[in-house]
Amino acid sequence: MSGSHESIRLLEPTEEFRDEFLSLLQDHQEAGENISNAELARTDFAAYVRHLHAQSQGHDLPAGYVPVTTFWLVKDNQMVLGESQLRHYLTPDLEANWGHISYRTGSNCKVRIFGASLH
Repeated sequence: MSGSHESIRLLEPTEEFRDEFLSLLQDHQEAGENISNAELARTDFAAYVRHLHAQSQGHDLPAGYVPVTTFWLVKDNQMVLGESQLRHYLTPDLEANWGHISYRTGSNCKVRIFGASLH
């Protein structure tokens, strides 16, 4: 019996996963989803990662937004399978319609089984 196994972890965004995240982003855009700050991610990935970290501290938030911490679901320290965002608190609208957690996984059906790991 082999001792190998998959490692699936939730990690805060880093520049290390640029290509993998951009691939996930492309999947979602091809599916017609509007991803906020997609252009920043494509043109200046380091600034995009800094922006995500600033949002978790309550900085750089659009009006009406709450602080949110982003995590990436990463397989074997190589592949970004999905993204989860944890809202620090809820406004009445968020409470009624969205909740504390949002997530997206890759469009590949095989990848979708990991959605449960994101919330």
